Amino acid sequence: MNPVLYKFHVRDLLDVDEDYIWNLNRGKMELTFDDSEVVIADVCDVQISWYYWALAEAYRDLQITRKLFLDGRTFTDDLHRKMMFEAISPTIGNPDFDKEDVWLLSYRDIYNRIYNAVVTRLVEYIGSTTSLDALELMCDEEISAANNAVTDDLGTIDHAYETISSVVRRKYHRNPIVRAIVNKTVKEPQILQSIGPRGRITDIDSVIFRKPIKRGFAMGFRDIIAFAKESRSAAKALLFNKDPVAIAEYFNRKLQLVCNTITKLHKGDCGTKQYQQMTIPEGKEGDQMLGGLAGLFMLDGDRLVEIKEDMQHLRGKTISLRTTLCCKHLRNQGVCETCYGMTSYGIPYDSNPGHISCTSLCKEISQLIISTKHLDFIVHKFLVLLRGNDATYLRVIPGQNEFLYLSEKVKPDHVVLRILADEAKNLVQVKYITDVNNIEVTNLSSLSTAEFYVRDASSGLIDGVTLDMVRSSTKASLSIDLLKHLQVTGWETVNNWLYINLANWEHDKPLFVYPLKHESMAEFGKRVEVFIRSTTKSDGDDDELADVHASSNAAKLTSYNDADRALYDGYRLISSKIKGIHIGHIATILAASRVTSARQGDWFIPNDLFNGEFKSHDEIIRHRSLSVQMLYGWQQQTYNDLSCYLQHKRPYNPMDGLIYIPPQS
Repeated sequence: MNPVLYKFHVRDLLDVDEDYIWNLNRGKMELTFDDSEVVIADVCDVQISWYYWALAEAYRDLQITRKLFLDGRTFTDDLHRKMMFEAISPTIGNPDFDKEDVWLLSYRDIYNRIYNAVVTRLVEYIGSTTSLDALELMCDEEISAANNAVTDDLGTIDHAYETISSVVRRKYHRNPIVRAIVNKTVKEPQILQSIGPRGRITDIDSVIFRKPIKRGFAMGFRDIIAFAKESRSAAKALLFNKDPVAIAEYFNRKLQLVCNTITKLHKGDCGTKQYQQMTIPEGKEGDQMLGGLAGLFMLDGDRLVEIKEDMQHLRGKTISLRTTLCCKHLRNQGVCETCYGMTSYGIPYDSNPGHISCTSLCKEISQLIISTKHLDFIVHKFLVLLRGNDATYLRVIPGQNEFLYLSEKVKPDHVVLRILADEAKNLVQVKYITDVNNIEVTNLSSLSTAEFYVRDASSGLIDGVTLDMVRSSTKASLSIDLLKHLQVTGWETVNNWLYINLANWEHDKPLFVYPLKHESMAEFGKRVEVFIRSTTKSDGDDDELADVHASSNAAKLTSYNDADRALYDGYRLISSKIKGIHIGHIATILAASRVTSARQGDWFIPNDLFNGEFKSHDEIIRHRSLSVQMLYGWQQQTYNDLSCYLQHKRPYNPMDGLIYIPPQS
């Protein structure tokens, strides 16, 4: 056992300088914390942990405990953020601490100093990777056997990925590549595509090549076809760094004009008794949702409890949740700290919470589009799962992973399927094709939503249900069997909708198929925009933007009367591609998208969860603030719109100060 070289109380080390800490000899130290706990620690752990005690030097009443000690753990970005939070957390909600003073000390004396120490004092410990590290993994017997077994069958690619992921963690703890994976320095899918097969590739139009690339980057490609397929990744990166990024950033600007109506963050709790109901799923999806809910408050008995990411017992349960949509201050264009959640602590004084929420979402969309080449990883195990109301009309059959069937509980003679005409523009071709068996179904339809109705005795349509048809970033298409059905029965076109009568449909035939087509990050961004802004074409859109909206028809907020369901579906849509978006931010965006009563000319945000309505953002901009409308565009149309002169009471907007109105004489 190594002898103890030093004995210190943590308070003794607060009074020494940085050079003294780093000049300590490497070895063991007996360290006593403020709660009298004693540990035998490595000096190197003390040297890193010392920086997190800076707040206790400035505020002597703060306790230094083992939570602020590295304690043999690998020092990663995640651990750094956790220890930063542990250092700050005793000051949160305490009126004796000004949060902006705490932030200044944290970034100056903790974040900046520890960064400088890591890059200047630990140079000798910086590791590197070489081709030999990759070769060590590739030559493993299990990994080599899995790679050699790869064929065009996608299941063999999944097996190779699973084998690599398992083996490297089990056998190669010291391999620099494995350490990078475990410490989350690199994305695991990128390593899998190097050590294992490259897998499936999409073309620039998002169509997936039917045959995968069976060799990875570390093994090297051996044929021109593989090189040609892989070249599409770079082509997408170049393509998406132009117009798609500009469109995503324009969406960000438009969203800010609506969300910045929520201008104030009020201290404390507004005292509302209204709560949103949120059901947390089981399994990994539930764990992901708990991460998105962390920091919000839920009702537990008669008291509010902060939701923690590790509250596994909440999975499979419905909770009563406080969000911005519940807040009493919304009518006055504010939100309280309790309804906004613990993320309110990170908002500086006099900052606009609505603006912060919308940029938190939009920055992720833009970054994903820019990072398409590295992050657009295709899931090979495609499995259709029913969600929400899906089981009312649809079912899945084990082994038929890419098909959706009509539920056997439904009598097809009374069912009508409704789809958007813009999502089946070429469907008319089935009337002129003799044999549809070999047709590419994605050329005829690509559905983000589908609606089912029951035809009553008077031939009216009732009991409408709207279903989200996107699974694993893939849109559904009408199946070959349904196309054959349409050749016989046809369909009815009304406005922008196609009505398909399912009379005489056989339950053993698939209604929808999920083809080899992948939704790109750019297409996903368009779908989020249409959902939130609830418009298919903005007034004054140029042809390019009009095409963007038309090609991305999705469910819209204006179709929801239930704010609970709108929040759940909005989260499900956004989290399908973006991990880590806080549900509180989504709720704030949705709150800014509601009005009290458009019919009565009241376009203020309602402070009642159960009264109010979602309206399109184009309408909201026009009726809430003319200064925003002037900045947004199409000024002449606004001057000519009589309704603008009838709207006298309008909410304040931070942009109002940019418009000069001369005094009346």
